Amino acid sequence: MKTVILGASGATGKLLLSELIKSKYVSEITVLGRKVYDFSDLEGVDVQAEVDSNRVKMAAVDMEKIDAESCGSHLVDKDILFSCLGTTRKVAGSAEAFRHVDFDYNFNFAKLAKESGVKMYSLLSSSGANAGSWFLYLKTKGELDEAAKKLEFEHVSIFRPGFLARGEKQRFGEKIIGLVMSAMPCMTVAQAMLSDALQMFKLGAAKPTGQTSAIFENSDIKKLAAAMPVAVAVSEPVVASAPVLVAEAAVAPETVAPEVVPEPAASAEPAASAEPAVNAEPAAAPTRGETEQ
Repeated sequence: MKTVILGASGATGKLLLSELIKSKYVSEITVLGRKVYDFSDLEGVDVQAEVDSNRVKMAAVDMEKIDAESCGSHLVDKDILFSCLGTTRKVAGSAEAFRHVDFDYNFNFAKLAKESGVKMYSLLSSSGANAGSWFLYLKTKGELDEAAKKLEFEHVSIFRPGFLARGEKQRFGEKIIGLVMSAMPCMTVAQAMLSDALQMFKLGAAKPTGQTSAIFENSDIKKLAAAMPVAVAVSEPVVASAPVLVAEAAVAPETVAPEVVPEPAASAEPAASAEPAVNAEPAAAPTRGETEQ
């Protein structure tokens, strides 16, 4: 499985990169960003050794010029594009700058990936994402989710975790929220994204007829993450008893049945009194407000 990842310097993206490196099924990992990042502190993997072996490739790209000429070569002959790229209005500095990073950068990369023959798009979104929302953060996330589904990839997986636990990178507001509600570890989301991709490409899981997109909420994400060690451990052709987590005609026990979304109407406005920042991690020395999740 040949992969490309955006937003690998953020809390979730960095852990997803680690899980991709650990997986025997991932033959190539291309890390794209506005600069080449230092991942020497990534625990459990030797990123430099992977770079030296040419399994991991890193490239700096101009986020303002996402086109075939400048970025296309990084996407040709790849199976899946993972995106953990995102920011917040506070970090971006304005509503326009926030949307430019969260929507434009992501959509332009996804569109180019589809045009370059990438089969699957795996997107980290947010709980409550809704294109009809009055809240900028949730509205932008929802608009990106809807736009991604219309690009006609073979499959689009959208992950909508709730409040994320970022450890030492937790913001003050997130720490306050953490006092009254449980948080989902970023590692859980990272493992779920890989588990989902492995099922599509390595475990022979079949999509329900006509389904080209799936949305994974908190409970689905936890089930996918729990099944990840099984997915990684499989080294022989899948036998009948192997877990298939993507919904089929008859859903087996412990099966993740992701929501099938046939272009839903805008849902009711989520209850919130302020714009949430649930999965955006600012990067060091941000440029135009760009950060990763």
